[in-house]
Amino acid sequence: MKIKLLFLSAFLILHGSSCTKKNTNPQEITFWHFWSEPSQRAVLDSLVTVFENENGCKIKTTELSWSDGKTKLLAAFNSNTAPDVLELGSDWIAQFSSSGVLYPFSSKEISLQNYIDITHEAAQYQQKLYAVPWTVDTRVLYVNTTLLQEIGISIESIKTWDDVLIASKKIQALPYSDVYGFGANGSDPHRLYKRLLPFFWSYNGTIFKDNQLQLMSQENIQALSMYVALSKEGIVETQRHLDGLFVKGKLGFWFSGSWLLTKLASAEKKFTFDVRTLPSGTSQGISFAGGEFLAMNAGTSKKELAIKFIQFLTNSEHSLQFCTSLPEAGFPASKQYFSDKSLLTLPYKSVFAQQLLSSKMTPVEPMWLDMETIIENSAVEAMLEVKTVNQALYDAQVTIQEILSYK
Repeated sequence: MKIKLLFLSAFLILHGSSCTKKNTNPQEITFWHFWSEPSQRAVLDSLVTVFENENGCKIKTTELSWSDGKTKLLAAFNSNTAPDVLELGSDWIAQFSSSGVLYPFSSKEISLQNYIDITHEAAQYQQKLYAVPWTVDTRVLYVNTTLLQEIGISIESIKTWDDVLIASKKIQALPYSDVYGFGANGSDPHRLYKRLLPFFWSYNGTIFKDNQLQLMSQENIQALSMYVALSKEGIVETQRHLDGLFVKGKLGFWFSGSWLLTKLASAEKKFTFDVRTLPSGTSQGISFAGGEFLAMNAGTSKKELAIKFIQFLTNSEHSLQFCTSLPEAGFPASKQYFSDKSLLTLPYKSVFAQQLLSSKMTPVEPMWLDMETIIENSAVEAMLEVKTVNQALYDAQVTIQEILSYK
């Protein structure tokens, strides 16, 4: 099997750190996933146990972390110790698919039409299906309504990013040293771009148009300029830190995911908040849609059992059970259960469902993970005023063009 140099490089660095003996038990498959928190493991393990009992088999699970999980997967594929089934984020699929290490599902094995449309493009590479949609989620705007009331602005008047900027300035001017208007992700790898892309999209910008890189468009310049302006009327920090500030009532506006609801539910709050779909720029507010997908090792000898396990998790009521038990998991990607009433009755869940109808996933590009780093770095340079917005995007465009020319 031909594997690109990128995979080989990762293996040479980490060889020996994640190797396991090849599994020869015909009734056992290996499954690597990213649900590593104790509460998350408990929910997933309960579903795995049901599958094991129904099929007289064993699922050997391994928890990965988002910080180094991809590197471990790369190393495992290069050392021929990759799992039979693996979880991938929506923005990883193109890289793995293009390297020939994932199994291409036939339409008889998996029908993509069973899953919501937003997942279809990310699941495929060169018109072949390499990953099965499992869960989807998005980011929305969290608003500290106590602070809004203090500055005399109603939440109903917040309709555009200009409105957010005006309100953020007023919150920032309050006589509190530890209260901030807007929470802006700064240097925070693999998280900052999830805030930047919605600004691009909400200002009618894009990354690619007709297969041509479009970073330097006037729309993207306007979008990044707004993000930089908002960062000046608040605090620039990591996602984790900004989540914490909002939970403490110290942040006026913050653009985050459903996991924050869990933190807010367990916190002692002395403030009120609301959750809204994203404001508009020059067009409708469009958010980032993330998704968890299940893929199969192209070299597995347990094809039948592995496919059955993937079908079990993604194409049945079990995906609903998973998302109902873990609010941070988002929504089942299955069309049948995406808008289930038992999910939409959860606090604010309907807002996320509404936002998902106006959300996008990252471009299907094998070099995306390299691209996102360059885009994130350019935004940080603009926020720190190391470069102008125009210069930061121009330099990012040139650097990415060079990378794409070598693939």
